[in-house]
Amino acid sequence: MSAHTPGPWQLKNDYDGRTTVIANVDGETFADGTSSSSYDFVCDTYRDGDDDSRSMAIAIANARLIAAAPALLAALQSFIPELEQRERFISANDSAWSQSERDMLDRIWAARKAVRDATGEAA
Repeated sequence: MSAHTPGPWQLKNDYDGRTTVIANVDGETFADGTSSSSYDFVCDTYRDGDDDSRSMAIAIANARLIAAAPALLAALQSFIPELEQRERFISANDSAWSQSERDMLDRIWAARKAVRDATGEAA
């Protein structure tokens, strides 16, 4: 799988029912997310239906989450070595796993799966 567009990503408000997620901005970006520059397109999110403020708020929230994806992935990847060390410790003492240790293993496996899903790595 090819690599994603490098972050940071940000929002560009188009004021026509959509919000665009952009990256690699070359130029000035204004407080409202509009830009007088060139940039790489990542994606658009749209409101559902006509002039519905709730669906527009959801579209903007979705765009914010998408725009945060590169930073979230990098943060999670930075924790993986520490989580794997914790997993090895728990696994070495498997005869006395507490519920909190089983919960920790579940979170470690979920974190590893999320990184694999985001990067396209095989299981």
